[in-house]
Amino acid sequence: QFEFQEESCTMSAPQPSTALTLLRDRTKIQRRRLNLLRPSSTPSKSSKISTDFELGLGITELAGSAGCGKTQIALGICVACACTSLNSRDYYHSTFGKALYVSLGEGTAQVTIAKRLHQMAENRKVELDLEQQQKQSTNTILNNVLTRMIRNQDEFEQFVFQELPEILKKDKEIAVLAMDSIASMFRIYDSKRSFEAAVRSGQLFRIAAQLRKLSGQHRLPMLIVNQVTADFSTGNGKSVLPALGLSWANCVNESYFVSREESNPSCSSGKDEAEDRPTHLPTKRRQFQRTIRCRFSPTRFPCETSFVIDGGGAKATTANA
Repeated sequence: QFEFQEESCTMSAPQPSTALTLLRDRTKIQRRRLNLLRPSSTPSKSSKISTDFELGLGITELAGSAGCGKTQIALGICVACACTSLNSRDYYHSTFGKALYVSLGEGTAQVTIAKRLHQMAENRKVELDLEQQQKQSTNTILNNVLTRMIRNQDEFEQFVFQELPEILKKDKEIAVLAMDSIASMFRIYDSKRSFEAAVRSGQLFRIAAQLRKLSGQHRLPMLIVNQVTADFSTGNGKSVLPALGLSWANCVNESYFVSREESNPSCSSGKDEAEDRPTHLPTKRRQFQRTIRCRFSPTRFPCETSFVIDGGGAKATTANA
């Protein structure tokens, strides 16, 4: 009897797959290939960026200080998903993907998000070829971007554990999820009190486990924006690191960091036009250098590239491994 049970277990065991088989079946694992940045016009750089900054399954963290372009990248991912077909091999006989953008906390206003999405859709449509422009209109693109506003932590947990599974179950065309930003949901906790810190860690673990579960079930890439906090381990506190500490860092699959540096190319005397413009907008005497780098990833080498923000969103300018 023991030999019979051992033989039956051996016969029912699944056969291992080769790495080549897994690579060829990649389209079955993930429906859409989305990049954090729009490629530059140079072909060599475009191919490099498509591999370095591709959004994968699981939780991808995008952290950075205010004004670096995190929200622009998140909105651009949603518009890019709505602009292209789920099946690139058969453009006219396939459905377009949908994106779900979730605004967390008292962040960007709804009207501002709607206007920026419309501006991105108009510019992205121009970049498409003529056949795709005839197929896609601006209203069609915007109709494929779903938005949800969440203002507090209780509403956020209800969304993750109750609403989101039902949304993904009913709408199979949703191909990407973007949340901006998760740090605002846990800002009220004081890390110096061990009890509250333990409770926050438990909540983060439960939420991350649920998101990874949904990502695997629905083959859904998730981009979660995070804020930064000062890193006092260096002594001066000038450097920054992603917020929510080590607990959240152990929950993400990939992490990218966005930074912005200000330069003054012109030092001419006289009144500067920057005095009449907001501080986040570039001028002749004030230019911004934005950079995105891969902090850690199980499938990619450390890489870094600079990018600019234009009407269509975040666009890469260089590619450096």
